[in-house]
Parts: sequence; structure tokens; C-alpha cells
Amino acid sequence: MATVARFARRRRTAHARRSGRLSLALALGVGIALSTTAIGLAADPTVTSSDTAAHDAGVAAAVEQAVSGERAVSGERAGAGPSSKPSVGVAGPGPAGPPAAGSGGSGGSGGSGASPSAPAGGGPGSGSGASPTAPGGGHTPPPTPTPAPTPTPAPTPTPMPTITPPPRPATVDAAVPSSVLSSLGSVSGDRPLPYYDGCHVSMGGRMPGKSCLYGNLSSHTTIAIYGDSHALAWFPAVMRLVNDRRWRLLQVTMSACIPADVTPYSPASGVMTACIAFRKAAIAKLAKYHPTVIIVAGTRGFETIDSHGHVLTGAARTSAWTAGMKRTLGKLIPLASRVVMMADTPNSRFAVPTSCIASNPRHEIKCTTAVTRAINYAWLNTEYHVALAKHVAFIDPERWVCPTSPCPLVRGNFVVHRNGGHITAKYAATMWRKAQDAIDRVIAKSGVIIGP
Repeated sequence: MATVARFARRRRTAHARRSGRLSLALALGVGIALSTTAIGLAADPTVTSSDTAAHDAGVAAAVEQAVSGERAVSGERAGAGPSSKPSVGVAGPGPAGPPAAGSGGSGGSGGSGASPSAPAGGGPGSGSGASPTAPGGGHTPPPTPTPAPTPTPAPTPTPMPTITPPPRPATVDAAVPSSVLSSLGSVSGDRPLPYYDGCHVSMGGRMPGKSCLYGNLSSHTTIAIYGDSHALAWFPAVMRLVNDRRWRLLQVTMSACIPADVTPYSPASGVMTACIAFRKAAIAKLAKYHPTVIIVAGTRGFETIDSHGHVLTGAARTSAWTAGMKRTLGKLIPLASRVVMMADTPNSRFAVPTSCIASNPRHEIKCTTAVTRAINYAWLNTEYHVALAKHVAFIDPERWVCPTSPCPLVRGNFVVHRNGGHITAKYAATMWRKAQDAIDRVIAKSGVIIGP
């Protein structure tokens, strides 16, 4: 019987070497069975050698069946059966129970490897990839949140160019020339020609019926002046220019009627309806002659009202003027090859300048005006920015009138101002070369080729 035991052990050892997966429980079970059988045969005196041989054959068959069953289990675990970690959409195996009769020792429900709680083919979401388990057996990591886009900072607006007081040499004190002193009586009446020939419209008047053209009337180059009396102040300089070039000059001006499209108002008479009518007639006249250049200017000393009849002041007044001047420029631009805004003229601190001169014949410096009082730079830049916004040319004549600091009242043999807000015609005429250079640059930038 020892031979049978040794045979069984050799078979178990051979099987373990072949499969490497024989379980310890199976080995112990077979060994115990064989030992019990051997003991029983040895104690039975009726057992013959043929019985022993038959028993040996039965034991060998039993061992072979056990080994075959273990191979089946090992093969299923190696790949034929379900994984211990189910893949996506596939249910895992149920708990292993004792092998059923004729099952060959395979685990799971009926050896199918399917979970009893899941239908064949997997659980919910089977085949769709909906399970949170990754194909490799791990869990799918949560999606990385997309970072919010960094907001693009708003572009910094480009600051508007600004006119600042230019450096000025100091005004030199001197005695008033005798030629000036002897002509002081005529200064207040030193006004441009259109005041006297009826082409300049007085406050409350109507547009004259005549053409109000000056210079070479057959010329195809026309320079027009449009605005109020501050625009007309430059008539003598432009007149000298057109005579020199053999051009012609169109004059369209009215006292106290600024060109900006705002409601003109006078504390004495209310809304200036004559000014409103003049503006309309002026635009029609400019359209008729289609000038090469339109020079437009007006005083900063105006009054206007809102739609409720309230007089505007401060920022509201400036805002109304800005919008109104843009509207006016929008009307003028189609009527000319080039439109020029001319800044308002510097003021004098004296309403009657000749009185100061007469009182201080030996000291011109006593009749000067501080630059910051003569020129309102806030208003000057308001005018400038409107010109920039509408893409029209801009002429700043501040240094023509105020070349030194403080601003002089007498220059050479001429009195600069006839009153607080208007320059004299004789002094304006001396600025014609400066006006010519400025207008030449304007025409050159327009690309217009002009002649007599």
C-alpha cells in the first residue's frame, strides 16, 4: 500500500510542476483519501493482489480526475473566465460555491461567470462606456476643469493732443510811439471793410442781396470767411492774401451770431431768430460758390439756452457748443475742398484799450494782459478737439496776437485791440503773411491744385 501512496504523491508533484497552480486543499484531500484506503486494505485479510491492482487503477483514475478539474479551474482563472475586476459594461462573477455534480469543480453560477444580478451582456450602460470604471481596471479621473479665459484688458484710450501755452519771451517795456498816440482817436473805428459796405450783417439784420465777393472776381480759387465778428476780424489779412495771389474772397458774417448750431440767445432780446435765418442763408450761399477753403470762427463769449429756455452755463454750455459745432462742420465739409477752424482771438483786459495807452504814454507794459487771461486754454482745446474729431484743419493765431508775455497792447506802430474782444483792422493786415503760410499748408494737405 505504500506503493500506492508513493504513486499518488508522485502524480501530485508532477501535476504541480505542470500547472503551478494545484491548490493545497486538493493535495491534502487526495492524500488523506489514499492513506485511508491503504490502511483499510492492509487490515482486510481477504484482499488479494488482483484486488490491490484494481484499487491502484481506481486511485489513479481519481487522481487524474482531480488533476483535470484543477486544470479547468486554473485555465478559467488564467483567461477563460471573468476577471476579478470587471471591465466597462461587464458585470463581475458571483461568489464561488461548491462545485455541483458533474461541474468539474468550476466556480460561479453554473460555470458561466455571469453575475446572477446582471443580465447577460452586462449591467446598465453595457457596451456604451457609461461605467465610471476605466478600461484598464482603474477609475476614470474627473475631467480637468477648463480654466476661465483671462479677460483682455480694455485698451487704454489714446489721450487727445492738447495745446499748452508755448514759451514766450518777456514783453519789453517802452514808451508808446508818437504815431500811435496821435491816432488813438481813430482806433475804435478801425474795423474791416464789410462793416462799411453792407456785407457784414449787423445783429438782427438780414443777409445782403449782393454777392459780397472781393479780389479777382474771375478767379476759380475762392477763400470764404464764415462766422461772427471774430471771424470777420481776419478779413484784412485774408484780403491781402487773395490780392497777392489774385484769388477771390467770399465774406459771410453776422455780429453776435456764432456758427455753431446752437440756439442763439441774447439777454436783451431772447432767442435771436435773425441769427437762425442767417445761418441757413449762409450755408446756401457757401454751397452756391463751393469755395476752395472755408475759414470758420466764432467768439467764446456767447449765450445759449436749452429746450426749456434755461440759459446754459459751465459744462452744459460747452457740451452744447461742441455738439452744435460738429453739426455745423458736418454741413460745411461737403461744400469746400478744405474746411479750417480758426481759434478765437486773444482778448484784452481793457474794454477801451486806448484809455490805458493815453494814461501811460511812457510805459507800454502797464497796458498788457496776462497770457492766462487773454487766452482761455480750456476753450482753445475744446475748439481744437472738435476740429480733430471732424478731421478739419485748425489754425491757432494766439502767437500772432500775443507773441510775448504778458500780451502787449501796442506792437510797433499799431494798436492790437480796438476793444476787449476785437483786434484792429490795421494790425490784422500786418498778419497776412502768417495767414498766407497757414492757408498754403491747408491747401497743400488737401491735394487741391489751384491757380488764379
